[in-house]
Amino acid sequence: MFHNYKNMLLKSKVLEIIEHLPNEFSMDDLFERMSFIESVGQGLNDLKEGRILTETELEKEMQSWFK
Repeated sequence: MFHNYKNMLLKSKVLEIIEHLPNEFSMDDLFERMSFIESVGQGLNDLKEGRILTETELEKEMQSWFK
């Protein structure tokens, strides 16, 4: 089995996420929270690396989707 280590989580990060959940939670709650945190992190990294669109650029790109 091959692993994509770029997307690996630290045990400490998972424990931190669990600490902020209520005492009773579903696996869906955990996965949703983890997915949200990962998405925000990717977005912040994209911003830092300059991989962003202006509102005008986004509007132009979206117009091409509906042609």
